[in-house]
Amino acid sequence: MDNEKKILQRRGSFTCSSKSAEICGTVSLSALILALAVLVLCLIDFGGIVGKLMWTALFVCLGTFVVALIARLVLGSGQGCEYTARETEFEVIGPKAQREIFYYSDISEVIYTPIRKKERLRGYTVAIVTGIRTVRYRFVFSPNAELLDTEHTPFYYLEVNAGLREEVQLTVNSEAVMSQFESRQRDQKKKTSTRGERAQEFFNSITKGDE
Repeated sequence: MDNEKKILQRRGSFTCSSKSAEICGTVSLSALILALAVLVLCLIDFGGIVGKLMWTALFVCLGTFVVALIARLVLGSGQGCEYTARETEFEVIGPKAQREIFYYSDISEVIYTPIRKKERLRGYTVAIVTGIRTVRYRFVFSPNAELLDTEHTPFYYLEVNAGLREEVQLTVNSEAVMSQFESRQRDQKKKTSTRGERAQEFFNSITKGDE
């Protein structure tokens, strides 16, 4: 690595999704849908062995739903991780204090695979490749995140410091910011005006009532 290269030193936290929790969530939802379908069939009087099998299937689906839902709640929706980008290495401390250190000189590649849910990008499966191992993290953005590019993940600092990509100079569109600010001001004035008109109408109605 070029010693004159600027090193981005940062620290912070991020969330990794639990693959097991996602599987349990999918199983619980599927079991619930199947249970509802079987319930409808149970309302039809097939009689005999078929009727008994329908009710048995219903109880199995409900049991699977409950077990998968409990497992989903126990595993949680995400796991907190902390990262620190230092002068020579990138450290990640995951759940249960699991610690990984990646030296920039050892990094050969960082691979991002999108994680999507209903066509919306939720995050990336990030594979950090070194000469002797590959470590993966299921990085997820916060629900309200609007910036979803790879440079808005902590692993961007790892890539820049390892010389795998150039630092992105983020610029702010001042015109867009001012336009948004002015729009909010107009909305606020409208709300204030509306409240004032309502107050005036209320005052007039009281005055007329006194007359």
